[in-house]
Amino acid sequence: MKTIFFSTVLNLCLLFSFNLRGQYQLLAADPSNDGANPQLADGTHFAYHYDAQSDSLYFRVELNSLTPSMASGFGCNVMVNLFSTEPTFNFWGQDNQLPYHYLLTAWVTGSPPSNYTGTIGIADANGVNAQNYTNLYQNNIQISIEPNLTRVTFAVKREDIMPARFQSPSTGILSASVAAAVGSNQSWNDDLFDPDSRIQIDMNSIGLKESSSSNFKLYPNPCSGLLYLDLDKDQSIEIIDLQGRVLQSLNYLKGQAIDLSFLKAGLYQIRTASGQYQSFIRE
Repeated sequence: MKTIFFSTVLNLCLLFSFNLRGQYQLLAADPSNDGANPQLADGTHFAYHYDAQSDSLYFRVELNSLTPSMASGFGCNVMVNLFSTEPTFNFWGQDNQLPYHYLLTAWVTGSPPSNYTGTIGIADANGVNAQNYTNLYQNNIQISIEPNLTRVTFAVKREDIMPARFQSPSTGILSASVAAAVGSNQSWNDDLFDPDSRIQIDMNSIGLKESSSSNFKLYPNPCSGLLYLDLDKDQSIEIIDLQGRVLQSLNYLKGQAIDLSFLKAGLYQIRTASGQYQSFIRE
């Protein structure tokens, strides 16, 4: 890829020592302090989690460090190769001859952990090669920085970055290789990729796979405001974000709708008093 201003990719990465209940799978590990500029974000691990119930992907990047000044203006990209003959663009990192089909971009300024503005969205090869990094989708990515400023999570609908048309017609498996990079909202600084890493999604499981602690349904999902729960009794529930923070607690009455208009677009969970939970997308 040609030299371009971009605060390259920050997407899911996780440190081996962190216990994430087995949800995240490591895609790449990278040495500390190997970035081009020691003043910019330096990535150490890159990981992902696929939630079949909401059909969404979570990308996470673990950073060596991210100061408050860096967090207010950082950049991240995730590149996806779907093993197709469709047009590609080249990875602009250290191994810049690797081809990819889709690009997630988050080159932002703002105040962590939210309220980011900038270039946020998805592009295909035509968009990337024309330097239009949101030609497919704009502002469709939820960005979350944890309080210690060393872990950044990006959540996106699976279809936006890994379209179903790329699945194997014989097995239903959707497979991709991915790479990530981090930096500022002005320049690339560090790569995170392993040429042998893969994301594989069984498209037959979408919307059917539930965690062992979840057995209720919610609809519509995605929702634009009102959400209905299929619970068998009245009970207290909590709305939580990607970091497990409680955004709202309320007493749910069977059959009532929950007004979620106060939420920003993104991925969230409902947790019940009995310990069940389900993911949903607020459009």
